[in-house]
Amino acid sequence: MDDKKTLGLNQEADRLVESLVSTLKWFPDKQSAGRFCFAYALVTQHEPRSPNVPDNTPRTTVWNIGTIDGDGTMRQLLATLGVSNDPNYRMVEDLMNLGAMLLQKRLSDNPSIRLWDVIQEQVAGPSLQ
Repeated sequence: MDDKKTLGLNQEADRLVESLVSTLKWFPDKQSAGRFCFAYALVTQHEPRSPNVPDNTPRTTVWNIGTIDGDGTMRQLLATLGVSNDPNYRMVEDLMNLGAMLLQKRLSDNPSIRLWDVIQEQVAGPSLQ
């Protein structure tokens, strides 16, 4: 099967990504916020080889692969981290959506959390959470 040519967000993930940019001002654009959501899913998964990916809810195309991952780093990261022996952009898209949903839960638990706090929690590990 051919790999995806575009990546999209489900409605919930798209709302979060938009709020990360326009309301919280954590990122300058949706592309940066989307990349962060992908990374957030990777670092928060306890078993990266079998990520808990979201269901097949409809997605709105947001980015062309050449725009968001022109050099293939996101897809290659899946292989490097051992997430998949056959990394593909469907998995990148699923993880991006999953990361947005996980981050939405984190923001619901603590609406005043700062981006720096979210990053520090992942760097510090479970002992400081």
